Amino acid sequence: MFTTRLLTSLLVFLVLITTPRLQFAQGTKKQEPASDRLIAEPERQAKMAKAVGDLLAAFGIQAGKSISVLDTLGHKEVRVRWQSSASRKANAISEQGRAGSISFGEMVEHEDFLPQHRSFELSTSQMLVIALDATGEMRWFNLFPDPRLIRSESTTPTGEMKSEEFYTDSLEFSIAYPNDATIKELRLYKPAWTGSAYRLDFLAAVEVEPNR
Repeated sequence: MFTTRLLTSLLVFLVLITTPRLQFAQGTKKQEPASDRLIAEPERQAKMAKAVGDLLAAFGIQAGKSISVLDTLGHKEVRVRWQSSASRKANAISEQGRAGSISFGEMVEHEDFLPQHRSFELSTSQMLVIALDATGEMRWFNLFPDPRLIRSESTTPTGEMKSEEFYTDSLEFSIAYPNDATIKELRLYKPAWTGSAYRLDFLAAVEVEPNR
């Protein structure tokens, strides 16, 4: 009995002295120097802004100095009304995401910051919003799921599944953008795949009113 208790005590002691070392080693292995993170983040943001700027060059838009969301007064969330140029009928849908118009509705200011972009991966199921300053240069951008998109699946006569995509011609949705006085206009674009690369199709633009 004494021998058993002694062995048990030794095992507990060994576990207690080795566990902190293992935890310390695991923690330090995953650590990234703060200086590396500070350097990498601006570089990442600059590369993504350049990628967007290259696509917008076809519209004569240049990428200006990007707004740092951490330097803003939080962000604004505005309710917008979308109306496609394809149809003015209520609850209408179409097979193509055509251009249209947007108008501002209710706006709410938030004190928290918008998240920083971690990657830039285009998709035809997305919508791109950009913010322009008074000179027409892009100061900020964001990708978000296209709120007009409706996916439908059905079964063919042969029993195969068929997937189709439609677009709502009229709806309301929200757009969040930095609370920064230099933003004078918002524009919406639709990524389209050409078979070898992405291009942007213009959708709509709206001026940001001073009280917006």
